[in-house]
Amino acid sequence: MINRNAIRLTNGLLAVALLLIDAMGMITRELFHRVSGESLNLILCLILGILLVVSILLARRFLSEQAANKIGRLAVLLAIGSTAAFEFPQWSAKTSDWFASSMWSAGLICIAIGVVTTLTLAATDAVWCKIRSAILVLAIVFFGSQPIRVATLAPHIFWPPIAPEHAVANEGVGKKSLTVFLLLDELNAKAAAPIVAILRENALQVRTKSITPVADGTAKVIPAMFTGKDFRDAKPCGSTATCSGDNILDFSRVTASRPDVDVVGFFLPYCAIQGLRFCSRSVVAQATMDLDRWRCAIWRRTGYPRTATFDQCSQVFRKDWSAMTNNVVQSMWQAPAWKEGGFLFAHLPLPHPPGDTVSASLQSQYLGNLNRSYQLVHDIVNKMRLSGADSFRLVIFSDHPLRQSMWCNQGMYALQGCAPTTEFEDDKVPLIVAGTSVPNIDDIVRNDQIFVLAIR
Repeated sequence: MINRNAIRLTNGLLAVALLLIDAMGMITRELFHRVSGESLNLILCLILGILLVVSILLARRFLSEQAANKIGRLAVLLAIGSTAAFEFPQWSAKTSDWFASSMWSAGLICIAIGVVTTLTLAATDAVWCKIRSAILVLAIVFFGSQPIRVATLAPHIFWPPIAPEHAVANEGVGKKSLTVFLLLDELNAKAAAPIVAILRENALQVRTKSITPVADGTAKVIPAMFTGKDFRDAKPCGSTATCSGDNILDFSRVTASRPDVDVVGFFLPYCAIQGLRFCSRSVVAQATMDLDRWRCAIWRRTGYPRTATFDQCSQVFRKDWSAMTNNVVQSMWQAPAWKEGGFLFAHLPLPHPPGDTVSASLQSQYLGNLNRSYQLVHDIVNKMRLSGADSFRLVIFSDHPLRQSMWCNQGMYALQGCAPTTEFEDDKVPLIVAGTSVPNIDDIVRNDQIFVLAIR
């Protein structure tokens, strides 16, 4: 005999358990990226969990046994939908775009939701118990298996690549060399000409070309650079690991191939790499306790409070990113490579939006960040010349071009009526190599091939 009271209670526990699993996934992503991108999702998950618990308790108290049972089942369905939205945001975004694209697609999605809901409510208690058990097992297996997959499948990687004959040939020579790999995040190939001009004005040998990005996001491209594998479905599966199907990169299983490797960056857990001489990973300050940020988030969505203004909230949303950007740049200058030589990999959040100009358009802020990037390249060249290195090389590249459509649909840019312009539209990224000598780059056609230049 099935205990219906137990069924209703277990429905509520399952819904809450699914939301707790969601929260664990969000925390994992936040630990991996450290850009305070999960704060709002965590709050929404907490609010949804509270609402579900309250709804189930009220249903048990005031509704009939049959109605309360159905409310519990709907709570489980809602928790499953939330899991899809929180854990698979790209899939959710595509579904939303499809929903909005036409009446036909919207109708099909609504019909599918209606069918699933009807079947759930019509199932007998015995069938529902089996379905519910299967849901719980699948959720536990999906999330619980990820640490096991990382521990057993993540490869050990020696980075940057180094040719054995190169190491032997230079052993004991006593000459100091400096190699800088500079990743300028979201740099269009079209925007690279001023950089090339700066390098040539400094009488450096220069080779340059436009290459194809292997994906449309930093979290997808950089793991591909480290592994040579496809990470187009990349998703954090640990505090230092990212997974894309069977392809896994755990930064804690990456080992520096030489004793003079420095890394400076953001967004990815670079400092988990073993054997680095120097590492600095800058993060965005946590927004959870920033009352101004919550005030502006509410204003952006509702128009209240009336005292909030566009300029005030634009400043609030930019300040944490701006502080992180400044910290990354300052950390780059602190790397030992400038005095001792060696290999420096610097991933800078420039010309990545937003910029420092209040009320400016996306394109204006991007242009301002480009100018800052050009000045940094000029400063880097001067620093390399003053380093005392017998030879030096600067490799400048990017992960992906400016994503105008994405930025125009977000935050304060969307409120401005932002629209992409042809001037800043691009599907290529630059590869620029300059220095006292430069290798052949004709065979480099994608940006996941970049690090092969470390051994040329």
